[in-house]
Amino acid sequence: MGGAVLPAVLCHHVTTRTMKLKFAGLLLAGLIAVGTPPTYMAWRYRTIAIQSQTLTDTIVAELTATRNRADITAADLLTARRLAQSTAHELSATKELMESTSATLSTAQKQAESNYAELAANMVRGDANLPLKGTLNARKAALAVRDYIYREYDGGPEDLPGASPATLWTALSSDSSDGMMCGGAGLAYSWALHAIGIPSRFVQLAGENYLSGKDMYQTHVTVEAWLDGAWEISDPTYNVSVACSDHPSKHIATPQARECIQRGKSLVLIPGKTRFSKRSKYAGKTISPKRYASYFAAYRRRSTSTPYGSVDEDSAPQADWLEIALKAYPQ
Repeated sequence: MGGAVLPAVLCHHVTTRTMKLKFAGLLLAGLIAVGTPPTYMAWRYRTIAIQSQTLTDTIVAELTATRNRADITAADLLTARRLAQSTAHELSATKELMESTSATLSTAQKQAESNYAELAANMVRGDANLPLKGTLNARKAALAVRDYIYREYDGGPEDLPGASPATLWTALSSDSSDGMMCGGAGLAYSWALHAIGIPSRFVQLAGENYLSGKDMYQTHVTVEAWLDGAWEISDPTYNVSVACSDHPSKHIATPQARECIQRGKSLVLIPGKTRFSKRSKYAGKTISPKRYASYFAAYRRRSTSTPYGSVDEDSAPQADWLEIALKAYPQ
């Protein structure tokens, strides 16, 4: 009996499976015949497709806009690069022009300085009755220039305060009778020496009474000239050179004159060619060696390679004695 039942069950199972396959086949055939998926799936697929297309369009639009911006930026960069290159060329051309102009100005300045130096030298030589051409004997030339200043300047209050040394020199030969004291005479003399090739120094002197605040007029300005390989005092205001009594024929500079006085010796004044017993009511009589020595309590020497001798070289008894002394006098 058991053998009869098994074939019957197996037959039923096969029959059921066959029917299911047939149903599925009919359903699939029906779906294919209709040509559309179920409603939900169709909507879902369509929505995804639309969203994908929209996203794709958006991305494409953004990429296109980015590319356009990149193109514009590239064009701007190219324009900027060309402008920078053009500017660089212009700057290079401007620099070359400036260098050329600077060289031209430098040449013109040197030529002007050369012309001025030649003019100044000729003016000094002519006024002091020196040869206009040829090499000068430095000592004879310095004494001739000093003698000219001593003869020509009008002693008195400065009528040309702040004037350049060249202006002061020109005033000597003018008819204006401009007043000039030791400072103006010293500046004019120092400038004239440089004009004819003789180095010089502008020297400020002061006495003990000036340093102590008792006498603001106990000061004097003189000049040092480089003659025969050494500095020596050559004073245009009094037309004298200076020596010490223990070597009366040896011309000395300011420090040696001060040392001479400190050693208890006397100064010797060596006069130039022209002598006046009285210059004016301001200049008074020719100065005595004793009075001249009273100015050597302090000194400050200045290089006169610049118009007003603004480069301090040395001082005694200390570097700032003048600034300290000036505090005692009303400004």
